[in-house]
Amino acid sequence: MEKFTVKEPALLLETLFRNLQGYKRTTVKNLLKFRAVSVNGKFTTRFDHPLAPGDQVSVQHNKEKAAKEELKQELQIIFEDSDIIVINKPAGLLTIATDKVRTRTAFYKLNEYLKDNSERLKRGRHLGAQKPLFIVHRLDQDASGLLVFAKNLEAKMFLQDNWAHFTKRYYAVVHGIPGEKEATVKNYLSENKFLRIYSSPKPGPDSKIAITHYKVIKEKEKKALLEVKLVTGRKHQIRVHLSGMGHPIVGDDKYGGKFRDHPKVRLALHAFSLEIEHPHTRKKVKFEIPMPSEFNSLLAG
Repeated sequence: MEKFTVKEPALLLETLFRNLQGYKRTTVKNLLKFRAVSVNGKFTTRFDHPLAPGDQVSVQHNKEKAAKEELKQELQIIFEDSDIIVINKPAGLLTIATDKVRTRTAFYKLNEYLKDNSERLKRGRHLGAQKPLFIVHRLDQDASGLLVFAKNLEAKMFLQDNWAHFTKRYYAVVHGIPGEKEATVKNYLSENKFLRIYSSPKPGPDSKIAITHYKVIKEKEKKALLEVKLVTGRKHQIRVHLSGMGHPIVGDDKYGGKFRDHPKVRLALHAFSLEIEHPHTRKKVKFEIPMPSEFNSLLAG
């Protein structure tokens, strides 16, 4: 820990720049961002925090470093180049911000990761200067798995324009064992005013066609592990289709019906395989990650 006493009125950030000699400006800003700086014993993240003579400023360098490592670990980066970045999103993390949640999102954390590496990248050691980040698709907050972001507008447009032609596979643990071990669900999905998705065999004014393939790959203790392949990519599609079959996903409070889990368990839905065309090379690339270990525990009850 480093401490110093303020000698003249100033703002916190400029005081840190002046007193932390030898530190990069990005590093100093991160000290504030990761709550590693305190004034008179109280942590602050405000760059413009006013200081008066006699104020005591403390800097916990190890806390800033630990926060960075935690950030990188939570991101679980699977692949990165100058056009795309692919992560294994943990369950519970939003893809992008909402009105209530601004910073605990995959998009925000990836931007922080890229900012932290921008100085190194600008020196041309491997990927080039920092680039903007673009949303390509989303995963439900409570689902986990592969999520791809684009680093330039051209990559974003190519991936989104061709997204329906790419192969997306999921693991899902469901209540009960489907009678058909392999089948296709096809109907129309709509969203009501309560933001709940519902299915119908016939098209409606605002409905969209939804097609899901599944096959049972493991059965145990009145539950089944399914491999699911999306043909279309509608909001909550897998959850609604499996629930409509009478086999909702374990941990799905919204579409679980009588099977709502107590005590609470995570939503047992995991995007484990993604095959796309690379937006620059146009070659097929495939990403795969293991099934979460807790899925085996869910199968065992």
